[in-house]
Amino acid sequence: MWRRASVIALLKPGKLDTSPNSYRPISLLCTTFKLTEHLILNRINLIVEKFLPREQEGLHSGCSTEDQVACLTQNIEQAFEDKNVCRALFLDLTAAYDTVCHLGLQLNFLKVLACQPIVNFIMELLCSRSFVLFTRDRYASRLFRTKSGVAQGSVLVPCLYNIYTSDFPETSAKR
Repeated sequence: MWRRASVIALLKPGKLDTSPNSYRPISLLCTTFKLTEHLILNRINLIVEKFLPREQEGLHSGCSTEDQVACLTQNIEQAFEDKNVCRALFLDLTAAYDTVCHLGLQLNFLKVLACQPIVNFIMELLCSRSFVLFTRDRYASRLFRTKSGVAQGSVLVPCLYNIYTSDFPETSAKR
């Protein structure tokens, strides 16, 4: 029951109710489960942050995406002054949280947090989630089990996604 979400589909303002893309899913989670996730996050966050690449600065505590914009601006200005070319690559990952492979996350997690029992516990919480979708006419769908991805709205999700992407190639940009 802890890991079962009730998902309510709310119509986005100004959208037609005939398209599934016109709805915003809201997951209602068990309060005890949410408290458990907060406790886990408080325990692992300092350890995890030490392993994250600097390119993921927007999700480090005390840092923001504005820091990355300032770094990019500084690199562009430096390249201009040095009469060099400055290249940048921007990725917009559609449904990024929904596409996380659990096995890949677990392997990266073990590199970051070398405590098998804790990693197994967190992966069990993540991998055994399910949800029921409730429509506006109060119709309930069958129970769906999640096979990949990390749950939207969970306080652990940014940390878990950072762990999942922590082995992406780093840049050679100066800081």
